[in-house]
Amino acid sequence: MTDSRAAWPDDAWWQRYGDPQLDRLMDEALQANPSLRIAAARLRQAQALAGVADAARAPQVNATVKSMRQEFSANSTVPKPLAGSWTWLNDASVGFSYELDFWGKNEAALEAAVGRTKAAEADAHAARLLLTVSVVQAYLKLDQLHAQLELAQATLTQRGEILRLTRDR
Repeated sequence: MTDSRAAWPDDAWWQRYGDPQLDRLMDEALQANPSLRIAAARLRQAQALAGVADAARAPQVNATVKSMRQEFSANSTVPKPLAGSWTWLNDASVGFSYELDFWGKNEAALEAAVGRTKAAEADAHAARLLLTVSVVQAYLKLDQLHAQLELAQATLTQRGEILRLTRDR
């Protein structure tokens, strides 16, 4: 059985043409295209959200440390010898939690986030491919038009020469 998934073309597939001018145009198009930057940002966002979904499946540990200096008022209900004195109130705590995913909520959230990441990655590849194909098509069309112009100019020169020869007879 064969794998039916199609592979994306190489990132620099147009370099097979061996045209340095096309390479420069493509570099400029890839660097200046806002759609590619947006697609890349969406991919990074999806990857970050997948990381958050993956982190929800792991144990959570937190620690806090607090220290505070407090003065007991001499005119309050605090008895002597504490009344009018300063003291330090220190607190340290460590917490640990782990959510048992009996019904697969966290696993499903991770699978959905991974799916969104793959979709964003495909969108980014598609945006890049669409841009590169458009640039190559425009470049080849321009090259074709230049060739047609050269041919038309050569034909015009040749017909002018034929006209001159015909008149000279």
